[in-house]
This record gives sequence, C-alpha cells and structure tokens, in this order.
Amino acid sequence: MKDGIGVEIDGGAIEYRKELIKYTTRLGFKFKYARNDARYVFAVCSEDNSPWFIKAKSQTVTKKFVIYECNLIHECFGDLVAQKKSRFGVKIIGDLVMRSVRANPTIIPKEVIRFLKNSYGLDIVYWKAWRIIESARNQIFGSYDESYEHLRWYCEAIQRTNLGSVVDLQKNSETQHFERVFNAFKACIDGFKRCRSMLFIDDTFLKGRAKGTMLSATAKDGNNGLFPVAFAIVSSENTENLT
Repeated sequence: MKDGIGVEIDGGAIEYRKELIKYTTRLGFKFKYARNDARYVFAVCSEDNSPWFIKAKSQTVTKKFVIYECNLIHECFGDLVAQKKSRFGVKIIGDLVMRSVRANPTIIPKEVIRFLKNSYGLDIVYWKAWRIIESARNQIFGSYDESYEHLRWYCEAIQRTNLGSVVDLQKNSETQHFERVFNAFKACIDGFKRCRSMLFIDDTFLKGRAKGTMLSATAKDGNNGLFPVAFAIVSSENTENLT
C-alpha cells in the first residue's frame, strides 16, 4: 500500500480495510471514511486540514481492490490511542500476527506482545495474545478437535490405499474418546525384514493442547542407519500402551 496508485489488495473491501488500518497505525495517525461500501473505499485523515487521502475501488473481474487515486503526504498526528481502541479488534490483530504464526507455529504470547509493540505500537495483555495465537493456529492448521475427527478417515485411507499396512485406532468404549493409534506402513514392515532383528523404542512428549506421547519403533539397517518401522500416539509411556 505504501507504493500508492496501482496497488492491488486481494480479498475485497474487508481485506482492504484491514490493510488500511495496519498502514495508518504503522505510520502513527488516525483516519476516517468519507465513503465506505463494498465497491468503493475513500479514506481521509481525521485532521480537517491534512491533505492525506486514499481512494480504492473493486475491480469487476478479479474483485481485487485497487488504489486509483491518493495523496500520501502526511504531516499531522491524530489521536492514535483512540484509533487503536476503536479499530483494533481481535480479528485485526490476528491478521497482523498470522504470518508470524505460520512461520513459527510454536510462537509464544511474549513474542507476539513484543512484535505488536515494536511494529505497531500496540499494547495487549498476555491472555489476549494467547487467544490470538490459538485463533491463528486454528485458521492455518485446523483445530485440535477437527484433527482428531479426521483420524478415523486417515486410518481407513491408509488401509484402503496402502495394502498390507497395520493401523489400529482405539477409542474408549464408553465415552468414544480417543485413546491411542498405532501405524506401521507396508513398506516399513517389508524393510524391517532386511534390517537387524532388533527394535529400539523411544518416546517424545507432545506439547499440544491434548498432550500425550508419541512412541516410535526404529531398527538399524545394514549400513547402521536408522530405519523407521512403526509409530503410535498414546496417553503416556506405560506397559499397556507399549504392548
């Protein structure tokens, strides 16, 4: 948007307004809409004597919003604090950190707080940063609940398309809640026949909301390389899950 005329924004009027809010907040001034609808967005500085304005409209075919006229010279400073309170909701802030979450899914609230402060001058509390990260993760990677719902389809797809594989999905008989899943692909089973007849069992903790443990069975091939044989997702490393 900083380049002015000819800049195109995907997503229609909604996405264009979000980009406009990000842009003016980064520069540190407040604006108001002179016209604001699905086809045209005309924004001017909140200070009456300021020459700053920007006009954009929707393209008929692509539906992209294109800046067709603007004056980006700005010399005054509006009430930025008021702008932040009035324009920055959870959704807008979520859009600001979406790229950071996509690049680093394990990002923590303190890092988001620091990013928003340094880049946009925004101050948010810890619990809001946590909610924003969770929302962004759900949009990018899907929710934990949806992921577990897909497990049955995933196991059936393996058995249907990868014949000879061993898959075992177990649920609690009363609650139908997930308990454990075991998976050994056919290629891994066949490959183990040509490895040393010894399995190494290891585990690692899962750090998502559902927690749990991932177990892995690994062998050694003729070149002393590690060969994956099977893996399982369980609640914890205990006798019942290991057998």
